[in-house]
Amino acid sequence: MKKALIVLAVIVVVIAAGVYFLLSNLNSLVAGMIEKYGSEATQTSVTVSDVNISIRDSRGSIKGLTVANPEGFDAANAFEMDDITLAIDAQSLRGSPLVVEEIRILSPVVFAEFTGSGSSNLNQLRKNVEDYTAGKAGKKEEAKEEKRIVIKKFIF
Repeated sequence: MKKALIVLAVIVVVIAAGVYFLLSNLNSLVAGMIEKYGSEATQTSVTVSDVNISIRDSRGSIKGLTVANPEGFDAANAFEMDDITLAIDAQSLRGSPLVVEEIRILSPVVFAEFTGSGSSNLNQLRKNVEDYTAGKAGKKEEAKEEKRIVIKKFIF
């Protein structure tokens, strides 16, 4: 019985340490995921300068988001945003609709470039993301329940 309690205590300590590690590194983990998966999806470089997530406040922000231009276009970036903030009503996560208290996008800059053939950098980025998501979705699509969202405040 004593050995079982010791094993249980060790398991609890390991789980607590794992949760602490995850929460204390959450911002850098999310920033890394945005850069990794954003770059994969767009097939360009995606970078962020800072991520700040507050689970307690049900709020998160991304600062300094840049998406580089696809190959063949002149400008360094297709778009940049200084600050993107999202605040949700945590109670609404349990049901429908999801209530978004605020979406705030500050200082968006879009660099639209067109080629002689009529294609654009933005269309190429869209195509890259569509190709990426089509590959992830696979051939099997199941009918899913429709999700509803209420956005109380949108600042652009």
